[in-house]
Amino acid sequence: MQDAIKIDPRDNVAVALRDLDAGAMIELPPLRVAVQQAVGRGHKFALQPIAQDELVIKYGLPIAHATQPVA
Repeated sequence: MQDAIKIDPRDNVAVALRDLDAGAMIELPPLRVAVQQAVGRGHKFALQPIAQDELVIKYGLPIAHATQPVA
């Protein structure tokens, strides 16, 4: 079973397909991401650092801007 999905190649977040524990290694080729904190199924997590005020991209489109830095 896949752990997460990156919906569009331009996305800087992915969506957890199951509950993920802190430290879980997620494979989304070519990316390999270590989840920094627990993520509930259906919630987003960053695939790369996102700076404060940078756009959060999901579905290939901006859905929000970061109000604080995201590791």
